[in-house]
Amino acid sequence: MVSPFEKKLNDAAWMVVSKDKKEAIVAKYKILSVPNAGYESLLLSGLDEDYLYSVESLQVQGESYYGDELHTSGLIFKEPSFSDLGNLQVEGELDSLIGDFKSCLIKLKAI
Repeated sequence: MVSPFEKKLNDAAWMVVSKDKKEAIVAKYKILSVPNAGYESLLLSGLDEDYLYSVESLQVQGESYYGDELHTSGLIFKEPSFSDLGNLQVEGELDSLIGDFKSCLIKLKAI
């Protein structure tokens, strides 16, 4: 998906999809935080385009996307800014979102 050894030296991402394409795990890693970063899109290939997938992670709950949407538009990531800090609901959530050497594990499941 995204190799830290190629063009983008600051990111890495891996994805494993089950044989029946009903479940997948995506791991995304950010090495160094980028000030005033915009949105990033991570294209997910290998999913069934007709399945509707629920997305679960510490940062994302209850969203769902079709496989073709994840393949063409991808999952959208945005590094939080200070204006987003007032919207955090869970204690410790700030530490998991802002800073260097952060990771995100995402589970996709066909519904």
